[in-house]
Amino acid sequence: IETLYMENSEIKSKAFASFKKIIDEEYAENKNFKVIFPHTEDSFSLDGVDFEVKWPPAEFVSGNENYMSIVLLLKYGDFEALLTGDAEKNAYDGMVIRDEVEVLKVPHHGSVDGCNPEFLANLKPLVSVISVGKGNKYHHPSPTVVNFLSKFGTVYRTDLDGTVVIKSDGVVFTRTQW
Repeated sequence: IETLYMENSEIKSKAFASFKKIIDEEYAENKNFKVIFPHTEDSFSLDGVDFEVKWPPAEFVSGNENYMSIVLLLKYGDFEALLTGDAEKNAYDGMVIRDEVEVLKVPHHGSVDGCNPEFLANLKPLVSVISVGKGNKYHHPSPTVVNFLSKFGTVYRTDLDGTVVIKSDGVVFTRTQW
């Protein structure tokens, strides 16, 4: 790894502390290793795929790891996907996505707390992917969210459909089996 894009968080969990320790050790050993804390309006490209950072704003800091999730708009030719991490509703207030997207990684495991219906309606995703564990204690995803997203296209849930892989050549996209 040469560059790591991650949230600039004040999270105090043991897991996050362990992760940061690994990063610090890698940085000490590899002087070419960079950690970048992207924020709204940043953009970068990897192998011909463009990414626009839609959240968090530059000065935003929170101890709530969900609020700090990085939201990326991926663009590859005519294909666009919104990757929402574990962000909740506050991340979408005032966020502007000018185009409809082909694929949406549904925020916050499809919970009502993670989804702003007006924002999702503007996206009109042809495919929505909900990353959620089978039998989770939070009972995600919300049936309301699933039904709402079904109006626009196909909804895949990892608890029912397994791993979801979307491939695109920049024009056409398909779901492939893992």
